[in-house]
Amino acid sequence: MRLKFVPRRRISVLSSLAVIATFTTASILLQASSAAALIVSSRTLRPTFHGTSHSKNTMRLFSENNDKLKDTTSTEASDANDDFEPKTWNPLRLMVMKLGFTELRWTSPLNYEKREGVYNCAYCGIDLFDSDGKYDSGSGWPSFWRSTKDGNVQYKREWDGRLECLCGNQKCSAHLGHVFLDGPLPGSVPRSILSEAPRGDPRGAREDGYLPRFCVNGAALRFQEWESKKQE
Repeated sequence: MRLKFVPRRRISVLSSLAVIATFTTASILLQASSAAALIVSSRTLRPTFHGTSHSKNTMRLFSENNDKLKDTTSTEASDANDDFEPKTWNPLRLMVMKLGFTELRWTSPLNYEKREGVYNCAYCGIDLFDSDGKYDSGSGWPSFWRSTKDGNVQYKREWDGRLECLCGNQKCSAHLGHVFLDGPLPGSVPRSILSEAPRGDPRGAREDGYLPRFCVNGAALRFQEWESKKQE
């Protein structure tokens, strides 16, 4: 009986694939256990989050229409850093805001929202963006070229160089998405609205360069229509 020998090169490739598969499986199990623990705790203890750590994952999330089971309606935005009662216990929203998951492109109904109003943090309720700064970036996520107020959005540089944007309420710090300097040009937006843009919004070195693109998960936002526009 002849023994069949496998070339060393092939063994090396197979070993590498086995190691990659092992680490991938372990990572998936760890992420799944974290998500499960968060869901269980949200159904039982319902603690108030004062900080957050973000792991970068991707899953399908529906942000606006599938949250009726565990969400409460936000009617007023609280001042940044004030104590607050969480506005949602929807597990999908929490995976985005507290675990850093990313919803799939084009799945948020807020991509297609055309009414005039404000976009509040879905967890603490402070206003983050409004319809004056919203535009269609073609990215598949709700996009804005400005925030509403200095301090309502905070930023953190990630290990890969991307700029993460988070809720500015220090007792919330919900993960929103990322900011890129490839938004619209200043000449393409109304000058009156541009002049009111917060000075703290990220900008490039050139004064006439591209405005920021806040690429935000719809699951982290809750839309509230302006009352004055409703009555007109």
